[in-house]
Amino acid sequence: MADGYIEFEFDLPDALLVQLVSVLGSINGAQLAAENVQSVPEVQGVYQLFLLDKLVYVGKTDAEAGLRHRLTRHARTIIHRANLATSDVKFKAARIFVFTTMDLETQLISHYGGTKAVPWNNSGFGANDPGRIRDKTALK
Repeated sequence: MADGYIEFEFDLPDALLVQLVSVLGSINGAQLAAENVQSVPEVQGVYQLFLLDKLVYVGKTDAEAGLRHRLTRHARTIIHRANLATSDVKFKAARIFVFTTMDLETQLISHYGGTKAVPWNNSGFGANDPGRIRDKTALK
């Protein structure tokens, strides 16, 4: 390299992840109940679910199935699970104004220690699977 010159490539995925983790860490979780979910806008973003204050799921949404829709769907699913009270489940959500080609959901899961550390992400809890093993007993 010549004096006075450097090549710089901004690491957008890393910068976004650092800021997103900070923002999600700074907000209080809300109980995954209808009255709380209804106040969340129907927009694209990422969200986290916590069981007894332990992170158990990280998800993302797009504009077609926004945050309110996805959180409502999870709340309805949890109501029908054995040994799992909705009062024990909280969520945090953040609107993401621009999605790039990076996979924010995968980056967040990796940041928090992978699917072993975020147990419902490997249990079928996603939008298209009934997720039979997400009862409290699955966390033991």
